[in-house]
Amino acid sequence: MGAWNRSRNSLSKGAIGRYGLFSRAFIEFRSTLVALDPETDQPWRDPATGFCRKAGRGETGEMIARLPSDDIESRFQGYYGNADATNSKIMRDVFSRGDAWFRSGDVMRWEGVGDGRLFFSDRIGDTYRWKSENVSTAEVANVLGTHPAVQEANVYGVQLPHHDGRAGCVAIAFDQPAPTPELLASLAQHSKASLPRYAVPLFLRVVKEVGLQTTGTNKQQKHILREEGVDPGKTGADQLFWLKDGIYVPFRVNEWNELQRGAIKL
Repeated sequence: MGAWNRSRNSLSKGAIGRYGLFSRAFIEFRSTLVALDPETDQPWRDPATGFCRKAGRGETGEMIARLPSDDIESRFQGYYGNADATNSKIMRDVFSRGDAWFRSGDVMRWEGVGDGRLFFSDRIGDTYRWKSENVSTAEVANVLGTHPAVQEANVYGVQLPHHDGRAGCVAIAFDQPAPTPELLASLAQHSKASLPRYAVPLFLRVVKEVGLQTTGTNKQQKHILREEGVDPGKTGADQLFWLKDGIYVPFRVNEWNELQRGAIKL
């Protein structure tokens, strides 16, 4: 499966694919978006039938590709020497008994109108839940990346003491060695103007170089960042800031201790 977008104007800006009526019919026979359970990030299954549901227009879902159920290896050879990883990418009984589909791990959405635009939303597991809302790390990073002083933004959710869900945090690289109060105020204003309130990152972790959390295949790594969270004792020399009274201000050990005691409610 694949996607491409030859863009002649701003209509398909940001889309990773764009298809006409006939190409969409062919594409959707070979691949489709399957609706996800917001609580588990796994494909949703009907309790009565056990089958999945295709995501509707404008709805996010995981991109999956049809596999020949009786000869999967002819289209998907899997991971060499790792049967568990191979099997984790194959779903069966998705829309009918015995069918087989490849899981891409990519969350996308078809445009709700008739232009056939396909947009990337996030990777499975990267989306986090805060204030009963799902937050796409990719969408937040794209917004932050349009600020003129931001060189890279790696967005992820962190667990906090005495709070449900995950709060938004971003490992961010600026075009200057240390962010000034004016820059931090500008970033806060930019975020609040461009994002829903629940999606505005509550924490900043300022890193010195671009690409420190990126693999050789240009994928941003979030696992270690999520584990370290916003505990100043685990984030090394990186500066931490948090959104307080509408602006980003330093987040230090005292604030972390208050958060642990439950004296701070975000």
